[in-house]
Amino acid sequence: MLDLNRLQLLHQLSILGTVGRVAEARELTRPAVSHQLARLEEDVGTVLFERSGRGVKLTSAGLQLVARSKELLSLAERIEAEMEALSSEIAGELRIAAFGSAASGLVPGMLRLLQNRHPRVDVHTVEMESDEGMQAAAAKRVDLAVVYDPPEAFSPPESLQMLPLCKDRFVAVLPAGHRYAGRSHLSLAELSQERWDMNTASRGYHSLLMRACQEHGFEPRVRSSCRNPAASLELIRTGALVAVFPALVMMAARHDPDFAIIPLTPPLERTIFVATVRESSRRPVVAAAITALRESSSVLPRTGNRPGSAVKQRT
Repeated sequence: MLDLNRLQLLHQLSILGTVGRVAEARELTRPAVSHQLARLEEDVGTVLFERSGRGVKLTSAGLQLVARSKELLSLAERIEAEMEALSSEIAGELRIAAFGSAASGLVPGMLRLLQNRHPRVDVHTVEMESDEGMQAAAAKRVDLAVVYDPPEAFSPPESLQMLPLCKDRFVAVLPAGHRYAGRSHLSLAELSQERWDMNTASRGYHSLLMRACQEHGFEPRVRSSCRNPAASLELIRTGALVAVFPALVMMAARHDPDFAIIPLTPPLERTIFVATVRESSRRPVVAAAITALRESSSVLPRTGNRPGSAVKQRT
């Protein structure tokens, strides 16, 4: 009889591409994973994967076994969710991946809600780019991932369901003394001659923003690239740079009188999703987290303020 755990390892290998990454996801050693996969090959009597460059490639038999075992693994997930639902208390470990601004703008609110309602839920969070988060959720490295619109070159794995959470609009962030600081809105084209800070290491954000600028007929003059938004804000505070950030990034600084935070027109926005394997979302602890994320996103302030003033609500 085929071992369910070994089938799960092969499924993860088909997504993650290397034995090392599977070992990391399962908190096992590489030799332990290799041994279990070798045992699976013995069970079925055929080669299931081969070395390919730095990773592995599943053989036709391996691909067939992964495809055929999906229904079995899904059934096992549903049974586990049903058993968890029998408990009178929501408890257990919850693993969450979130892209940078969601990790600072959405996850804290979710954690507060979970702590108040379900104190026995043990949450582990990790920051990941959206494509990495989707891959991690599909491979069960995490229970859910907070992500935004996948880039054109990346399609979410078929096993994932993408649950819309909220819209995140981009805003121009200027030093308070900037000539545009009093404006109620700005177009990207009006920033074409400015010196920009832009996080070029964030693939999705950089790609979306560069494409938007090109559609407005210019290439931004990027003079700084910081991974840490706090560093970007300090550079903008000097008066030398401007930036365009998702509104989530500006949560902590929206009342700071040193900045003008101005909506863009036409609006530039992205959709934020919760990505999770469909069967995983049936687990009470995962369902509670999704509910808390939705509530956390529903109370986010709308964008738009002027230097030294409180945030103004906009429709």
